[in-house]
Amino acid sequence: MAATSKSTEFGKLPQNTAFSAPMDFGDITEINYTAMNAAGEIGKRWTEALSEINSELLQFASKRLKEDMVIPASLVKCTTGEEIFEFYSNFFRKAVNQYAEEAETLAHIGANFVGTATKVVEAESKDVHDIAAE
Repeated sequence: MAATSKSTEFGKLPQNTAFSAPMDFGDITEINYTAMNAAGEIGKRWTEALSEINSELLQFASKRLKEDMVIPASLVKCTTGEEIFEFYSNFFRKAVNQYAEEAETLAHIGANFVGTATKVVEAESKDVHDIAAE
């Protein structure tokens, strides 16, 4: 059986190896603070984006409900099947266009949030890099 050195056993460092942490406690604390600051800023921006989305959806739903409420009164005025077909054709064409516009508006809100969040993460990661490089 080969002789094993106590300095190379599992869980022990060789006697001639000096151990040093790559960063001190202050740097680690500063990096954690920076990460928490980024998370807080992104959370704030997320809340603002959700609020904007909710407001936009409520306005859209209100507008669509007003237009839906007109259906019975408009159908009463129709005297032929052709008029009914034309009414529904125009109604659905307008509705589809409005839903498409609303989807685009919501996509812009989401894209703005992602752009802002990306800038926050980039700025904070640069700070972490600078701290670690010191």
